[in-house]
This record gives sequence, structure tokens and C-alpha cells, in this order.
Amino acid sequence: MCIRDSVHAENKVNLRTEVAGKVKIINARIGEEVWENSVVIELDAVAQAEAVKEQLGVVQESSASLNEAKANYSKELQLFNSDSSDTSNPSKVKNLNDAKIRLDRTNALAKTLQTSLQNRKRETGKGKIISPISGIITNLKTTIGEVLPQNYDVATIIDPLSFKVYANIDELDITRIQPGQEAILQFDAMPLMRFRARIDRIVPQIDERFKTITAILTLIDNVPNISEGMTSNLNIIKKRKKKELE
Repeated sequence: MCIRDSVHAENKVNLRTEVAGKVKIINARIGEEVWENSVVIELDAVAQAEAVKEQLGVVQESSASLNEAKANYSKELQLFNSDSSDTSNPSKVKNLNDAKIRLDRTNALAKTLQTSLQNRKRETGKGKIISPISGIITNLKTTIGEVLPQNYDVATIIDPLSFKVYANIDELDITRIQPGQEAILQFDAMPLMRFRARIDRIVPQIDERFKTITAILTLIDNVPNISEGMTSNLNIIKKRKKKELE
């Protein structure tokens, strides 16, 4: 059974910018290795820093208003309690209620503004683009000094240890394959060499257009300079029955 297949990394990530900014640092080039949780690219997120500065000023103003509202409520409460025989005075009751409403509103606004400040501070840290995996940079779409927008695909990282062979097998041959079977690969880039692989799993979904099912194989032999997208011919070794071996 001769089948065409291709190599794909199962552990692959595209890095994106979370904020807009100017590229300040690039710590790795195409083809170089990066480590999990390492900073690959760093942006100079000036806009985010300015937003934090602006929000800090608003929070400080809100804090001053809150202190004023607290002082006013304390004063009205003291006046209200100064003459116990006059606590039903409509004017005193209204002034105390108004002071309490103002205090509650000012306090709620201060909390909202403080939360917004913390959120904006977190945005400034998003200028660092961090790799979630260890691997090799296979695509880098920026240079130092370039201004990037938010949500821009800036780099691709592949874990070479996660390479698998994806083989599309005719649905008529579905009963002839099973996990654990070995196969022989002949890569187009290395036509004189042969490599062993083993069926790891079979995807339980038929391609409606091509009427094929995908088998995913793990390489047994080391393939020099194996790369994403490499193609080959694959021959699955049919297990011989016990009687055939006697």
C-alpha cells in the first residue's frame, strides 16, 4: 500500500502582538532556538505607558474627591447627631442623605477608576511577546524599529520534537491499518534513503471530498534536517498472520 504523506509539527504556535507598538528588541533570528517562557520580541508600548500616566492623574483626582465626600458626610453626620431632639428636622435629614449618596457614588467611581488603572498597567506588560513553547523560529515577520498593530502575527515557532507524519489513506483501505503498524518512508528530498515509522493513531473522520482518512505516524528513525511540509511515499507494512510465519 503506497501512500503520499507529509510532515507536520503538532506543537506549533504563532506569536501575536497583544498591543500596538514599535519593535525595540528581537532576541532570536529565523532558524534559532527559543525556550519556553522566553521573551522573543519586545515592543516599546509608548501609548500604553501614556495611558497609565493619564489614568493615574484621574485616579488621584478621584481620591481627592472621595476624601472631600468623606469629610462632608462626617460633618453632616456630626450636625445631625449634635441635637438629638432635632433629628427629625427635614433639612438635616436631607443634607445627611445627600452627603451619604455623594459619598457612595464617589467611592464607587474611585473603585472603578482604580480597576481601570490596574488594567492599563497590565497592558504595558503586554509589550513583551513570550514563547509558550521551546522550539525553533521558522518565520519572523518584523524588524527592529517597525511599528506593529495589535493582533499582528509576528513569528512562528515549531517544536522539532513534535514532528509527525500525516498520511491520507483511501477509505477502502481503512480495514488494513491499525495503530502500532510500522511503515517505510521515502522522502522526496532523500530518494535513496529509507526511514521507519509507526502508526500512532487514526483520526476517526472521513474527508468527504477525497474519501480519505488520516493516519498519524511517529518516526522511529532519525531523519536528518526534517522540516515542516516535507513529503514522501509511505508503504505500510502489513502484519503477517501467525500461520504465514510458521
